[in-house]
Amino acid sequence: GTECLSSRGGDVEPMKFTGDADSALETMTRFLRTESGAEYVTVEGDYLHAVFVRPYFKLIADVELLLDREASVFHVRSFERTGSPLAEVEARLTWLAERWALVQQRDARLAESDIAE
Repeated sequence: GTECLSSRGGDVEPMKFTGDADSALETMTRFLRTESGAEYVTVEGDYLHAVFVRPYFKLIADVELLLDREASVFHVRSFERTGSPLAEVEARLTWLAERWALVQQRDARLAESDIAE
């Protein structure tokens, strides 16, 4: 069976954001495209789909994010197409969540410096 983890299922925490949902979506899209190591990223409305490929191991992993505007979070679901262990899926989501938190902090600092000028 496909190993799957999701924030809706309570396996992992959703990814929080602060401020405007549209700009969070824009930031998340940019983050996935430039900093996450994803091979492909598609966006349809409030849904993002990132595909991670590790050619050496022939691993393909999918990470799906759904923007929840009410709760100011991205719900996240991840699964490995190649049946790699759940720990691998979890490690990827943990890493992404940590990177995302850093991006949020960095953006907040940039916004503050904009206001300061």
